[in-house]
Amino acid sequence: MKNRPKRRKFRQETVIHSYITRPLSIEIIRLIWNSGITPNQITIFRILLNVIALFLFAQGTFVSILFGFVLFQTHELLDSVDGMYARLKEHRSKIGVWMEQFFDAIFSDANGLLGLALSYGAYRVTGEMSYFILLILSLSSVHLFEIFLKVFDISKKKEGFEHKEYGNDYLQIVGVGWKTGMKNLYLTVLTWQNQILLFGLLLLIPFYEMFGIDIYLYAMVLFVLLNQPPWIYTGWMGYKKANEKI
Repeated sequence: MKNRPKRRKFRQETVIHSYITRPLSIEIIRLIWNSGITPNQITIFRILLNVIALFLFAQGTFVSILFGFVLFQTHELLDSVDGMYARLKEHRSKIGVWMEQFFDAIFSDANGLLGLALSYGAYRVTGEMSYFILLILSLSSVHLFEIFLKVFDISKKKEGFEHKEYGNDYLQIVGVGWKTGMKNLYLTVLTWQNQILLFGLLLLIPFYEMFGIDIYLYAMVLFVLLNQPPWIYTGWMGYKKANEKI
């Protein structure tokens, strides 16, 4: 039987991953190391938490939103646990990777059912229809980005939209040049953009009832703005490549 993995310093992806998510994940892994729990069981469990959270968000009450928020954040943490656990246990499987990618794309993406459930919950509080228009606008922007990547043959990794999970290629914000720091800050926020909507909905009812402020609407506008630079940038890169061939 392999010994429990040691605690270590993480340098990957974003500051949140490096200093919060991954260190907490390794503690959970150390706790369940000899339990017989499999990585795929963790994946199935967190998918169930995700689905329940979306249902609670859509109810539009403060209690349901609060419980949904806790369940979704637990799901986000376990999203880091199952993959790391599979690698450390050497229990990686194609079906595990498929489950993670398939269900995360449907239920965890802010431009998918997660965004719809959050916006519907907010709509039940304020009656504001513009949430759905903004959601469609954001989804259209992401779709344009994916189209431009394909038609202009642009690599996400080469252009800095993806980073290695382990190693020194993580999005450092402090201690680098200001241009690199600003770029990495943007990519960090873009990576965690679903948190903007989650906190926006969590704070909506208190802010709306006490101050009349629709904080979820502001969160939605920020969310949409975050999704504009990628498709604009890839469109520009495609234009530059087209000029090189003339």
